[in-house]
Amino acid sequence: MNIDSYNHHSFARWLEDYFKNNPCILCGEIHEVKIHQFVDRNISPDNSRVIIVIRIICNSNFKKREETGEKLQYTITVLPGFLIPHSRVPLPDIYKATDEYLSGRKIIQQEAALIMSCQSRHSFRLYYDRFCNLASKWIFFLFTVFPEIIEKEVPVDIRKKWKQLGGILEGQTVIRMGFSGQIEMIYRFEYVHNTLLHKNMGLGP
Repeated sequence: MNIDSYNHHSFARWLEDYFKNNPCILCGEIHEVKIHQFVDRNISPDNSRVIIVIRIICNSNFKKREETGEKLQYTITVLPGFLIPHSRVPLPDIYKATDEYLSGRKIIQQEAALIMSCQSRHSFRLYYDRFCNLASKWIFFLFTVFPEIIEKEVPVDIRKKWKQLGGILEGQTVIRMGFSGQIEMIYRFEYVHNTLLHKNMGLGP
């Protein structure tokens, strides 16, 4: 989903259709999911951009909570793929900054932070450290998703890991995820990151 073409009404309709055939995030059952709220979400570190995100309600958990008194969560915010939970920096900006730092022109972390519209290098360092800690897990996970990958050894150097990850996304996601050769890497990265997020391996806290 493109950050510039995002529309919360379209996303709400997509969520309603999606949960007709997929388990509810909260209760694990397949049932009709209702839109609970439209919530403002800041997606820029300098507070210059706000979008509307969707909060859904699980009536199944709500009824159980009412009947039993059990403290079940019954609402949750569902973010579009270009956002990371508890982060104001959009995923495309984090991807661009990381790619420039690891495989593009030689830049310092302060410059990478500016690509993310952040003033401090520590903002970039936060996500970079998370990636460094997760990179091997990501690649090993993708080995299970794409068993036809011949190269099963993960390099030690972080730049080589980034290159290997890019090679996997470029070569395999075209076939498995239905992307055409013209789809930008950032969208492949968003798709895979969304899957990783549900495996507790996302870039969020």
